[in-house]
Amino acid sequence: MKKIVAVSGSLRTDSYNTNLLNKLSNIFKDEVEYEILDISSVPLFNEDIENDKNKYIDSLKNKIKNSDFVIISTPEYNYSVSGVLKNALDWFSRGENPVFENKDVGILSASPSKF
Repeated sequence: MKKIVAVSGSLRTDSYNTNLLNKLSNIFKDEVEYEILDISSVPLFNEDIENDKNKYIDSLKNKIKNSDFVIISTPEYNYSVSGVLKNALDWFSRGENPVFENKDVGILSASPSKF
């Protein structure tokens, strides 16, 4: 069975982007293994510690590395992605175990505004 992991760039309780990822689970329910990763406890990226063992970061990176596809859903913050998502992507794409090499990734966004 294919594995898909998803990451929401919003930590807000009633986030449009997290809700969108939850809705996708209904579409995929019997066809793939699907998990939304929790990035709320990812520490601020610091190059001094990027190769230190951090069980939380290692767990998230392993889930991405072992997936077939990654979905990122991000709000727009000041014409960019959210800081929390950028921070998580820094952790995932750097260090001794970068996880996006040869990985299929899709990016989407949800917003109540027409912007």
